Amino acid sequence: MRAKIISFSLQFVLWLLFILLPVYNNPEQFSNNEFLFRFLGRHFFYLALFYFNYFYFIPKILKQKGLGQYVFIVLAALIVVFLSGGIVEGWLFNSRQLSGPMFFSIIPLIQIYAVSTAFRLTLDYFNQTIIQKKLEEQNRLAQIRFLRSQINPHFLFNTLNNITALIRLRPDEAEKCIGTLSELMRYMLNSGTQEKTELSNEIKYIDNYINLQKLRLAKNFKINYMAKIEEGSVFIEPLLLVGFIENTFKHGVSGSEDDFIEITIESKINYLELRARNRIHQLNNIDSIVSGIGLENTKKRLQLCYKNNYTIELQTDCNIYDIKLRLNL
Repeated sequence: MRAKIISFSLQFVLWLLFILLPVYNNPEQFSNNEFLFRFLGRHFFYLALFYFNYFYFIPKILKQKGLGQYVFIVLAALIVVFLSGGIVEGWLFNSRQLSGPMFFSIIPLIQIYAVSTAFRLTLDYFNQTIIQKKLEEQNRLAQIRFLRSQINPHFLFNTLNNITALIRLRPDEAEKCIGTLSELMRYMLNSGTQEKTELSNEIKYIDNYINLQKLRLAKNFKINYMAKIEEGSVFIEPLLLVGFIENTFKHGVSGSEDDFIEITIESKINYLELRARNRIHQLNNIDSIVSGIGLENTKKRLQLCYKNNYTIELQTDCNIYDIKLRLNL
């Protein structure tokens, strides 16, 4: 719509200049009524030719039937307009006697066609570019929503089993866990309609996620979690950080006394850093950790949402899996 407004505004200015400049350069001629009528008649034909080409010849002939038919139609229209100028001239000024095709010069007619075609093709190009960008954006958002929707069923299944066990042993604690799970699921559902969310909401979601994960861990399991957020509103892609955290719980819990999980999230107004560390036990293959479905899902979303505005550093020294994410916000 914006491209169309700009195009017609520019056309309006050019038509004004095209009509008014001859008046400005030689105003004495326009005091002659016959010359004035000839001038207005000529420009009426110019105007009709311009917009007939703009609204009909290009979209209906050139775009649908090809260049060959378009060139034929344009040449035919030029001949008709060139000859009809003589008929109009004879009708108006020589008592309906034809005075010959001297009413028009062929060069301005060709120029009118050229300018009209340039305007229309330029407008169509910009419209097509806008449509293409909208389709790309819709496709990008659809991919993001699909990736967000891939909830880990194992986490939900294990959490429900743990809550079932708690109901028999510690019903008060089980009730709190059900409330926590309800908040977590509500956030996951609501995030599907949001392009960005406040980091504080994401941190609250991660808090709930870790608390529910603790249900299946021994009380002496070493887990160190810290979130340090600078005051002020920071917005990020929903459900993005939890993919890295989920990976630590999936591959960092083996039942060994040496197991541990460390998660640190630090945020300022223009960047965010997440670091997740866990011990790699022998049952795990490092390739499966690095290329797991959950982590690959998260990396795809990072590329779709942040493109080149993020870095991931990965180290696997001394049986410790250490991943660091930095987002430029």
